[in-house]
Amino acid sequence: MAPRKKKEKDEKEPGDSGSALILEYLSKQMVYHAIQQVDANDPTGNESNDSNQATKDLEEQISALKIREKDLREMLAKANAVIPLSVLKDQIANLEEKKALLTSQVSTLSAEMQESSSCVCKEDFDRIDLEWRKWHAQVTSRKRIFLEFWSRCTEVLPEDMTPGDLKETLGIEGSF
Repeated sequence: MAPRKKKEKDEKEPGDSGSALILEYLSKQMVYHAIQQVDANDPTGNESNDSNQATKDLEEQISALKIREKDLREMLAKANAVIPLSVLKDQIANLEEKKALLTSQVSTLSAEMQESSSCVCKEDFDRIDLEWRKWHAQVTSRKRIFLEFWSRCTEVLPEDMTPGDLKETLGIEGSF
């Protein structure tokens, strides 16, 4: 390897050479200024009051248009909520067809009922009525027995328990 040269004190470090290069480049830039002439028709010139007024007018128009847009959206939502007349007429026609079909079925059933003269004969009716009375008597008897038993149970309840608590504890539902 060849021996290295010793650096002079005036020489800069290698890391400084990049920043020196940038500083040298920036010092060579020139700044150009252009004279701007004010146009008489230019609204940004001396007529700032007019431009402010125009801006305010436009802002007012925007707010008015936003309010109008909101109203129109509400009207559109209401219009979409209303069922069109043609759809209603179709639904009415369908319902009238169903009504006619059900009417014909009812008339067919009533004609069949008239042909069979009576649905339940007197003997069957009496037998069913007798059976119903028997079951009704059993239900009434069981209800009376339950109420008597319940009153005896509630008489001996501890002081800190109510009949409602006992009912809930036993899982009894309904009123009695």
